[in-house]
Amino acid sequence: MAIFGGIAVTAVICGVILLMFANTLVKWMHGAEQGTPSNAEQVEEQQAQLV
Repeated sequence: MAIFGGIAVTAVICGVILLMFANTLVKWMHGAEQGTPSNAEQVEEQQAQLV
């Protein structure tokens, strides 16, 4: 029973920590799935806007 109690306490502590940092994690990950455009892509976009 002590083992399962320890696992439960650890899970609850980890959950609380994740909830406390949820907003920070969302800010860090915002746009991460899109990737960053390469330098060549940025130049192409600028040239397309000028034309």
